Amino acid sequence: MRLSFYYAGLKNDSALYLADQALQISKKYKDSLNLVRAYRIKGVAFFEMGETDSMLTYYNRGAELALS
Repeated sequence: MRLSFYYAGLKNDSALYLADQALQISKKYKDSLNLVRAYRIKGVAFFEMGETDSMLTYYNRGAELALS
């Protein structure tokens, strides 16, 4: 997961791919902390790409999960 965060802003496609992999694994093991982290990384990558609608979607998913 850390690798996907480092790619955000540099290689956004790679960051999104790795974050998706992290989401699948986190969902499989019901790891809510890493789900929040993966959503945040996707939000950062979409922000860097200028896709603010997608950014807000993933930030909000992470925030909702963190607050539940």
